[in-house]
Amino acid sequence: MSANSTTAVASAPARLPLASRVPTVAFSAGQKLGVRVRPAQVGPGAWKFTLQREEGTTWVSAGNYRTIGTLEEAEFAVGAGTYRVVVPAQNGFQSTVSGAERYTPAPTVEVSGSSRLVTSVAPISMRGAGWTVTVERKSSQGWSTVRTATTNGVRPVVSAVGSGIYRVRTDAQGRFPAFTSKPFAYRPQAPAGPVDYTLIDEAFP
Repeated sequence: MSANSTTAVASAPARLPLASRVPTVAFSAGQKLGVRVRPAQVGPGAWKFTLQREEGTTWVSAGNYRTIGTLEEAEFAVGAGTYRVVVPAQNGFQSTVSGAERYTPAPTVEVSGSSRLVTSVAPISMRGAGWTVTVERKSSQGWSTVRTATTNGVRPVVSAVGSGIYRVRTDAQGRFPAFTSKPFAYRPQAPAGPVDYTLIDEAFP
């Protein structure tokens, strides 16, 4: 190589300093409003932020919070409304304000059962305030009520119904507005057969 030759050196891609980075905020909906801030912080670090609710033409604070766990997520039992998150500058990141999120709380409705349709609704209240559940069946004329009953703590609503397309409606309760599930198909299964009680007597003399 001659003395006049030069060697090209590839430069590493420029990286933004932490002070110019902005965290991201994502929402999730369900029984509670979920707020996730990224990137996740290593170790015990967490994100501090303010949850705001839209009232008219202004935003009011719904409280100051801190994310929990390695997923950097927090959950809030709030009512229906429009919310946003304000994250102040921290952890070497700039401050940011999320977009507005329209949230409506919804209970979790689960259906199961073989010979009977079992309907469970969460969250479960241990104060005696059960969910009023209406089971509806679809026909050529539309939806018709099959049964209306109330859950009792962990006790679900059990309905003897035939094969068909059904949906479940719950009445408004607390911060939860009235809710209607997606339609689902149900076909009852006949029991396996009569129980041989002589075997039970032999097992438990």
